[in-house]
Amino acid sequence: MLDSGIMRRRALLRSAALAVLALCTARVPAAHAEAPGLADRWKDAQAIRPALRKVLVVGITPDAHARRAFEDRFVTLLRARGVEAITSYSIVPDLGAERDAAAVRDAFLAQRVEGLITVRLTPLEHPPEEAWAAGWREAVARPERARDYVETGLRGFDAKSSKFGVEAAFWSMDDGRRIWAGRFKGQSIKYLRGHASEMVQSVIDEMVFQGLF
Repeated sequence: MLDSGIMRRRALLRSAALAVLALCTARVPAAHAEAPGLADRWKDAQAIRPALRKVLVVGITPDAHARRAFEDRFVTLLRARGVEAITSYSIVPDLGAERDAAAVRDAFLAQRVEGLITVRLTPLEHPPEEAWAAGWREAVARPERARDYVETGLRGFDAKSSKFGVEAAFWSMDDGRRIWAGRFKGQSIKYLRGHASEMVQSVIDEMVFQGLF
């Protein structure tokens, strides 16, 4: 018969082994957790690489917290790359309180910037995400001015939904054309809040890869 000391040591070893196993198995989902990467991307093949000195970041969303998080993160990363960037909430603090979409649009576009970055939330209750994805690909391939896009987004920014898709786009202010666009899969507002920094980093990395900065 084993003495009590040996039994205690074996019990401790078993406990330690179980603890290590638990830690190892707990790491697996974290390592393979779905990262908030871009689901789709598009670039104007004829676009000339812009020499940007000043850009405006506009988050078109009904959630003030999410808007600030996206805009702040964008501005921080752009400034780190030597680009002067401005948050739109510093110009229009509350999109929900302003119902004149044209006035908001003009306030943004009066900043004399070379580029405009927009981030827009699209409710995905109806139609489902598959239909939105197909429509998004068609929409970004069509000519569209930044003014029209911003105004359309402002008119629909207060839609209520349990799930939103996120669209990011980069516009040249020389001619108002869309140069680059990307989208993320639909997620809840809670998810978007928790992953705002990662999503913004994904967008910035893609823009750098495409030679926009």
